[in-house]
Amino acid sequence: MTLLRLALRRDRAMLPAWGYLLLAVMLGTAFSFRSLYPTQLDRDQFAAALAGSRAITAIYGPLPLPASLGDLVSWRSLVLGAVLLACLAILLVVRHTRADEQSGALELLAATAVGRAAPLAAALWTVALAVAALDVAVVLGGLAAGLPAAGCLTYAGAWAGVGLCFAGVAAVAAQLVESARTARALSLLVLGCCYVLRLLGDTEVGWLGWLTPLGWAERMRPFHGDRWWPLVLPLLAGGALIRLAFVLQQRRDLFSGMLAARAGRATAAPWLRSPVALTVRLSRTGWLSWLAGVLVFGALFGGLASSVTALGDSAATRRLLTELGGSSDLADGFLGSSLNAGALILTGYGLAALVAAQAEEASGRLELLLSGSVGRRRWFATQLVAALLGTAGLLAAVGLAAGVARGEALRLLGTSLVLIPAAWTVIAACALLYSVRRTAATAGWALLGGCAVLGLLGPVLRLPRWLLDLSPFTHVPTAPGEPVPAAAVSTLLVVSALAAAGAVWQLGRRDLG
Repeated sequence: MTLLRLALRRDRAMLPAWGYLLLAVMLGTAFSFRSLYPTQLDRDQFAAALAGSRAITAIYGPLPLPASLGDLVSWRSLVLGAVLLACLAILLVVRHTRADEQSGALELLAATAVGRAAPLAAALWTVALAVAALDVAVVLGGLAAGLPAAGCLTYAGAWAGVGLCFAGVAAVAAQLVESARTARALSLLVLGCCYVLRLLGDTEVGWLGWLTPLGWAERMRPFHGDRWWPLVLPLLAGGALIRLAFVLQQRRDLFSGMLAARAGRATAAPWLRSPVALTVRLSRTGWLSWLAGVLVFGALFGGLASSVTALGDSAATRRLLTELGGSSDLADGFLGSSLNAGALILTGYGLAALVAAQAEEASGRLELLLSGSVGRRRWFATQLVAALLGTAGLLAAVGLAAGVARGEALRLLGTSLVLIPAAWTVIAACALLYSVRRTAATAGWALLGGCAVLGLLGPVLRLPRWLLDLSPFTHVPTAPGEPVPAAAVSTLLVVSALAAAGAVWQLGRRDLG
């Protein structure tokens, strides 16, 4: 119980921010669709127009016909929210298990009367309480939005099942490997594979959807039948994974993993003699993993963009894609909204790189590095530049992959490059927060979440322009071929450069640790 209270205290800023984001995804969708499609005829016409689009089905899943308001909400937000909730469960479990063990915090706890399984149990209980609180908020918010109570409960149950499964995945990954970074990467890789299986199950081979927790959530059919028996599958899978995690924990030594780390060379390679080389070496595997996912993402949505034209002349559908993608052309609107969502996700790579730098400082490894000839400002400048350039490279790759798949490589590459200043602004702001206080680095995720809400839900919610302008992503064009506002892009570059320079300067003034 003491460890649980400690975990909740440590996450007192993180959990409300994620809860707000997830709740906004569901409720924002409900209120936006209520205003866009006020009558049953409007909703049925929208669903009928989407029936022939494999691209839309691949992203959100199938939409039933006739479609109620609850069906639209579930179709638009169930899978997206489930993926975000899975990410939250992974981050929480790894943070309170493998990351604390890697930093040495669990070694201190092991010297007390706390049992060995207590940290893992506290991490899982933290996820359980977070998911339970979110489910209560989802049900109450859905009722306030006028959605049926049975559907709200089924929707909340579907999210809970996904959260339980990926908490178990992260718990097992934390026992298998010795690094928190590797445990997170392994868990996110499993999540990515589950998303691909769900996508193929909805568009190609239906039975593949039964192999993934995201598919199980869809098959509960919130607001359209409200089937509860598929919830047995995530409960069994999650329970088995959690049980396996406890068994593996008892069979391994502290600081070790079930999969032995590969022994490195006795001496470092000659090229590993600078902070730049060390940063490249440490981030290489993670960046290449992101690159592989980015290429698949870009090629997939670039190839599916042509099928969006099957939506026909639905005025409501065209208006929705225009608001999200910035173009009245359906294919360009789809590509614009996809690239904008991809830019938000890839900004997370830069934030994760800064959080990794925070972990180096918290673990004490940074002190060893700074005991030599490397200064703290030089070290941090290297970390920040790597985060900025790594994000830029991934954004260029997603645009190029989409362009090659669509036959418009240069056009879509240019569209993705224009998004770089907005991503850099968020990353530089996070760096500035970290330079003021070490623990403030995680607040960058709240900034990114706010940008996601404003960018993805702001237009359909008709939020005021001054509020939308708080996100740097609203100042750059998202649709292919849209004119580039030179003043806005230049301003974002200047702001990000000033924030980055200020972060490097400020880090040299504050105490480490």
